[in-house]
Amino acid sequence: MPVNVIDDFPYGFASNVDYAKLDFNETKLYFDIVKRIDDELKRQYQAPLHIVLWDYDVHYIFFDKYDELIKRNFSQMGVKFYSTSEMIEDYTEDFWRAKRGDFHFKYRVGRYDTHPNALANEKIAKFLAQKIKSGEIKAAKIDKNLQNKKDKDEKAK
Repeated sequence: MPVNVIDDFPYGFASNVDYAKLDFNETKLYFDIVKRIDDELKRQYQAPLHIVLWDYDVHYIFFDKYDELIKRNFSQMGVKFYSTSEMIEDYTEDFWRAKRGDFHFKYRVGRYDTHPNALANEKIAKFLAQKIKSGEIKAAKIDKNLQNKKDKDEKAK
């Protein structure tokens, strides 16, 4: 049954677990797209994809079961990812509060807007900056001649 945002919104969230069902078999397309992006970044820029994974997503309440599927597939694909629960020490407390019905979030914009707030962005930025500083995340070396050729090709189109 498809999610009806208008009907579900008054009840607190549009992704009620009784309506929104994610079929584990339909995730192949998603992972194929991620793999293609990783391959293209490596081919064009000699840089692997790094993903910031917003796990324990309380917008999809009780959908935390999908976190392990995503993490397992990224690992098997060799795609590097950093989960929010890894980057922010007490991040999962927001998730457990929401499961108890308490929608006062420390790291979310709000109950209906689950984007990271300023505090979450600051903590994520510090985590990633440390990974760059340590050399775990390396800057790609872009061939200027290759980039100039790509720019000329784009202009010619």
